Amino acid sequence: MSATKTALTSALRQRYFRPLSILSTGTEPLGLRWSSIPATAAFGGCYRRQFVTGRRSISFVVADRTAIATLPVRHLSTVGMPIVPPVDFNSDIIDGVYSSLDLILRHGLGKSRLASVREMEGGIDNIVQRWQNMMEIFLGAQVHVVVSLGYSPDEAGLTSYKRDLAEFLQSASPVVQESHRTRERDLWRYVVLTAFGAEDVETTELSIIEARDIMFRVSSTIGESRVLEAVAKRAASGGESTTAGGDTADLQRKHTAVQESLVKDVYFHGDPSLLSSLGFEGGEEGYVRLQCALAEHQMDPLIQQYMGVAMQRLLSAAGVDIPGMMNAAAAKTP
Repeated sequence: MSATKTALTSALRQRYFRPLSILSTGTEPLGLRWSSIPATAAFGGCYRRQFVTGRRSISFVVADRTAIATLPVRHLSTVGMPIVPPVDFNSDIIDGVYSSLDLILRHGLGKSRLASVREMEGGIDNIVQRWQNMMEIFLGAQVHVVVSLGYSPDEAGLTSYKRDLAEFLQSASPVVQESHRTRERDLWRYVVLTAFGAEDVETTELSIIEARDIMFRVSSTIGESRVLEAVAKRAASGGESTTAGGDTADLQRKHTAVQESLVKDVYFHGDPSLLSSLGFEGGEEGYVRLQCALAEHQMDPLIQQYMGVAMQRLLSAAGVDIPGMMNAAAAKTP
C-alpha cells in the first residue's frame, strides 16, 4: 500500500471512529471534506456520509445515535411475537442471568431500592417489613431478567425458570453446579447485607455439619405447639377480607403472620433466644449474619428437607392452602 493511500486510510479511520458530537465540516485533512448535508435518513437513524478527494468519492453509512426511532421502542416481550422459554437451556443462560442481576442490583435501580430499605427504621419489630421489601426487590429483579428469556412476567414465569434451571443442573458438570452455587450465595449475601446496612459485617462461615445442626434446631422449634398456636392467632387476627381482591389480601396477611412468627416466636423468643443459643447474638445483626452464613449450604438436600417439612406445618397452621397454591402455580406454569 502506498504512503498516500496509507495516510488516507488512517485519516478516514480517525474520522469514522471519533464521536459524532466532535465531527465538523470545517477541517479537511489531506484534502478530505465532509458533505455538508447528510443524505436521506435510512435504517431508522443511519445516514450516508461522503468523502471527496481529488477525483475519487468514498461514502459509507454512519450511525446517528441521537436520531429518533421511526417506531415506538418497546420491551421485546411486547412486540407481538410468541413468548416461549428457551428450548436449549445451557450454562450461558445462567451466566447471563447472573450478570444481568448483578447489573440491576449492584449498579442499577435495584441498588437504589435496596438503599431505601436500608434507610427504614431498624430493630427487631421492623425486620419483617424490611425483609418483605427486600424480597420484593430481589424477586422483581429476577422476573425482569427472565422475561427477556421468554418466561411470563410474573411469579409463574419465575417458577418456570427455576424449574428449568433445576432440571439443567441435575445433569450439569460439577464446575457449572459449583459456579451456580457460589454466584447465588454471593448475590444473596450482597442483597441481605445491603438492605440491612450490614456491608461491614463479617460473614460467619459454617461447616455442613454445623449448618445442618442449626437448621435441625430451627425446624424443631418451628414444630413446637407454642409456635403453631401463635401463628394461627396472628393469621386470624385480621379476619377474612370481603372486598375485591380479598383472597390475595388474606394470603398476604397469612404469609406476613408466618414471617412474624419465624422472627418473634422462633428466632428471638425466650431468654436466651434461639438465635443467641446458636451463636448469633446481636439482635437484628445476628439475624442477618445467620441468614448469610446459611447461604453457603442452602442447596444441601437435608437442610432443604428440614425446612420444607417445618414450613409446611407453619403455613398450614396459618391457614394457607398449600395444595391449592401448588395446583394454582402448576396451572399457570407452562
